[in-house]
Amino acid sequence: MDPKAVSGGASAAAATAAASPAATAAASPPVTAALLAAMGAASPKEVVAMDCEFVGGDGGRSMLAQVSIVDVDGKSLLTTYVRPTRNVVDYRTPTSGIDETTPLATAPTFEDVKRRVVKILTGKVVVGFALDNDFRALQLTEPERAKIKVLDVQQLPGVQLLSPERPGRGRVLGLKALTHICLERDIQIDRHTAEEDAVASLDLCKFVLSHTVEETQEMIRAALEGASGGGGGAAGPSPDYTRLKDQMREDNIHASAMARIWFAAKEALAAMRTKVPSAPKEDIAAAEAAAKAAEAAAKAAEAKAKATRDAHAAAKRAKGGGVAAGAPREGPSGGAGGPSRTASRRARRRGTRRRRS
Repeated sequence: MDPKAVSGGASAAAATAAASPAATAAASPPVTAALLAAMGAASPKEVVAMDCEFVGGDGGRSMLAQVSIVDVDGKSLLTTYVRPTRNVVDYRTPTSGIDETTPLATAPTFEDVKRRVVKILTGKVVVGFALDNDFRALQLTEPERAKIKVLDVQQLPGVQLLSPERPGRGRVLGLKALTHICLERDIQIDRHTAEEDAVASLDLCKFVLSHTVEETQEMIRAALEGASGGGGGAAGPSPDYTRLKDQMREDNIHASAMARIWFAAKEALAAMRTKVPSAPKEDIAAAEAAAKAAEAAAKAAEAKAKATRDAHAAAKRAKGGGVAAGAPREGPSGGAGGPSRTASRRARRRGTRRRRS
């Protein structure tokens, strides 16, 4: 949607009426009961997606400039600009879609927009991409955040793969690249809009949750290999070692995510037993089954991650990485096969003190 299609002073109803057909016309996975369960929602009305755009203010601090919230079908619930709270010194047009012609001065105040946003998000499952940035810009309090269930696409198992621009440097794919690979849809072509990004995050979330982790990772990996021309080259680590290193990172992320889901399922079951004594037996039985399934998935994910770590350690020894047999395996935080950075810094400080004495 053209970011000027909904002026800052437009009402929420006008913002909804001005929703972009182009942004919502692309095919989206159907909202099934299984998909809602994977999202942690009991009904479609509980799911929304949000995206925010920012500009730079005095001192280089980010300011909220546009907010868009859509429902589970991608229809706009709120799309509005936000009046800056300080002087704008950088419109960040390439990443915000906002420039000096955008009617920010006449937009609703930050306080008014935040009030409307909190009203919509309370009690909802909120889908988005790097939502911490949005929540920080909205200045949500802990009590306000406690009433929101976050579903950050960036943290979903399966999407944490390296981008082709910086191979081996730990940068994960962005929303634009993931949308292109998984949904075969191009976004942010002319400029960013909060609504387009919110819809893309929502559809990407539906896609990832509708596929296994392996299917999603294989699709992304194939796209990256195609973008890099299939790799090759005489120098550098062996393909098997590099693959295992990337796989180890992905498996560790997946194991951590499954462990969090298991913990959440146990917490939900405990809350139902203690706080809802009159809950139907079938609901308690369903919660128990969900907790057991989450436990099994978490243990399976950890077992897979451990196997990958073992294979990676073996490959590292085979390539002469300096890891002696029986040395600690490289885990989620890395650092196996030699002293940690902290230990190295301590050693250097000790050496400096000796030389001074």
